[in-house]
Parts: sequence; C-alpha cells; structure tokens
Amino acid sequence: MAKRSTRTAGTWRQEIRDLVSGELDAYIRDVGSAEDYVERILGEPSDPRRARDLFVDALTEHLIAWQPERDDVDAYEVTRTCELISAFTPRVGFSKIFGLLEHWRALEQLATDSPDDLETRFQCLVALEMYYETPPVAPFEDAALDRYLRFLSLMLKEPVFVSYAVRRLLDLGVREFVTPIAEDENLLRIAVQGAIQEWIDTSSTQLLEAAVRACLLAGVAATERLSDVFESEDTVPLFLDQELLLTHSSGKVTIPIPQNEHIIIVYYTARITIDRRRGLKFMEAAAWADDN
Repeated sequence: MAKRSTRTAGTWRQEIRDLVSGELDAYIRDVGSAEDYVERILGEPSDPRRARDLFVDALTEHLIAWQPERDDVDAYEVTRTCELISAFTPRVGFSKIFGLLEHWRALEQLATDSPDDLETRFQCLVALEMYYETPPVAPFEDAALDRYLRFLSLMLKEPVFVSYAVRRLLDLGVREFVTPIAEDENLLRIAVQGAIQEWIDTSSTQLLEAAVRACLLAGVAATERLSDVFESEDTVPLFLDQELLLTHSSGKVTIPIPQNEHIIIVYYTARITIDRRRGLKFMEAAAWADDN
C-alpha cells in the first residue's frame, strides 16, 4: 500500500528519489513493481489525468538531474528508473538511457559476464524499446531513432545481444543492418546448434528465430546457406503456420516466426526435408515470396 494518498509536485519528486534509491522497496514488493506502485496512487485522485501529468513532470525533472554515468550509481537505481521510464516514457528518458548504454559501450562494459549487470543492460534496452515499438512513418527524419538503429547494428557484433538486436531491427522494418547475419554461416550454425541443444535459456531459440527471418528476407543465396547448415547438423526443418519445427536425434524444438514481411507465403508453400530436391523447392518458394 502506498504510504501517502495525495501528491504535489514536490512530494512526487521526493518520492521518486526514495523509490529509485530503495527507500520504498517494501511497498514496491507489496504491489509488484515500481510501475504498479505509481499506478495505484495515480488511480486515487478525482482527476487521474492531472495526477498523471503531475507525476510525469516530476519524473522529467528527476531525470534531467539524474547522472547515470557516475561511479556510485548502482544496478538497483538503474533498474527502478528503467521501470519508470518504460511505463511513462518521458521525453528525456530516451536520451538518458541511451547515453548510459553508449557510456558502457565506450568503456567496453556493455557485454558483461555478470548476470546481474547483464540483466540491467537488457532492462535499459527494454526501456528504449518503449519509445519505438513499431516501424516509424518517417525514420530518416528522427535523429534519435537514427542513433538507436545504428546502436542496434553495432550490437550485432556482441554475441550476447545479437538475437535481441536482430529482432528489434526487423520489428522496426530495417533490413539492411541484418544482412550480415544471413551471410555468417558460423553464426547460423551456432543458432541451429543452440536451439537443438536448448542451451541455458530461450536466447538460443531467439537467435535462430532472428537468423531464419534474416535469411528469408535476404533471398535465395542466404536461404540456401541456411538449408546447408540444417543439413550439416542433421536437422530436419518444417515450416508451419507461424512456426518452424526442427527435428533432430536429440529431440524437437519449435521456433515462433511472425506473420509479416511476406515470408508467411514461404511457410505455406515449402515443406522442406534434408534432401536437395526439397531444399531447392524451399529456395524457389523463398525467391518467389521475395519478388512479391
């Protein structure tokens, strides 16, 4: 339960400081998250819209003064701040989180062996994702988006982030940056092996999903390369409606594939097995889909 029922701009600013510093952690645990905590309070006043505007103004003021690159910032503070930015997307939030990610990259600390630090990185990425959830109407007129897309393209070189980066680039309708994925046979092999062996968590299947989408969009040559990798790994792929079923001696795994980008045509028309004749049929279907 929230500790006060009425808020002014001044009390909100103090409460945000307490929230991200851990002072309100007991209250947050009771309701679930920082967003839930704030939303519960915002539902109390007689004018919820005014209350929300007041909170967002206070959050904006807090973020303007926030310096996440400082040495004494901790993961808890970044995590709670990202929760608030993800939920309310104040304008300044994007530049603050983006600046922090670029700071880590400049220090070669973006990719890390620490699970806790890595989770913080992904929470920052999720916060940025809230600002660009769908393909923009005029991407070249948005300087922030241009920086974001180029940052995602750099993340393609980081194994721990590559599956996330490919998914985001494809979701935003940017195909040119993901072409290297379709051209990298070693990465395709890692993706197939990881999905079959079910390494660690779902990141391996996400990587294969991204690789399959990239290959289908890249055309015949990339599709043939993917087919060769499946064959060399003794893996039988079967494209179904919105999914790819992989069968291997060690078991089966299903990879979800979205229905957009015209590639659903390939799944309906191609049922591929390991033999070359069926593989060529699959490639022909991919080429036809790419032309339509």
